[in-house]
Amino acid sequence: MKAPIAAVVLSMLLMQSSAYAADSGMQMQGHMQEMETLMAAIKAEQDPAKLEALMQQHMELMRSGMEMMSQSEGATGGMTMESRMQGMEGRMEMMQMMMGQMMEHDNEERARPIHQHKR
Repeated sequence: MKAPIAAVVLSMLLMQSSAYAADSGMQMQGHMQEMETLMAAIKAEQDPAKLEALMQQHMELMRSGMEMMSQSEGATGGMTMESRMQGMEGRMEMMQMMMGQMMEHDNEERARPIHQHKR
């Protein structure tokens, strides 16, 4: 009797972990799209005051994206090795996209050095 209960609990944990990983991935994809849209607005903006606000907003989005990524790292409990590998590949892709956003932010900052980050 205990074995079927353990199997049900294990399958529920697997479904929750997979659902959490999928939800985190979808949330991060939306976040990345928001950063890309904001970067396009930054590149098109000519008003220094508006540009400053957009750059600051982009920096905050990058920070929150990094926080999201660090929170999703521990969501592997009960997952199969294949699911873990897929999750790792997804995180690597997100890290590459985040690095691209950071590089674009840095390029815009160097091209038009109108603001300084808070320290």
